[in-house]
Amino acid sequence: VSAAVFTERKLSVTGVDAADVTERELSVTGVDAADTERAHGAGPNNNKMKDKEKYAQFVRFCANGVLAVAIQYGVYLLLVQWINPFAANTVG
Repeated sequence: VSAAVFTERKLSVTGVDAADVTERELSVTGVDAADTERAHGAGPNNNKMKDKEKYAQFVRFCANGVLAVAIQYGVYLLLVQWINPFAANTVG
C-alpha cells in the first residue's frame, strides 16, 4: 500500500476530507503531495470526466426547464377554458 493511499484511508476514517489537507500537512506526515494528487485522480483524464459531468448536468437542467414550461402551459390551456386567462396564467 502506498503512503498516499494509506494517508487517504487514515483521513477518511477520521472524517477529514483529503482534498482539504495542505501540502505542508502532508510533508509533516512524510507523504508526497504528488502521490495524493494521483490518488485523487488529478490529471488530464480527470478534466475530461468533469467536462462530461458538467455537460450531463447542463442537459438535465435544460430538460427540467422544458418540462416545467410544458407543464405550466398545459395547465394554463386547461384552465383558460373555465376561468379568466390572467387567473389561469397565475395558477399555471
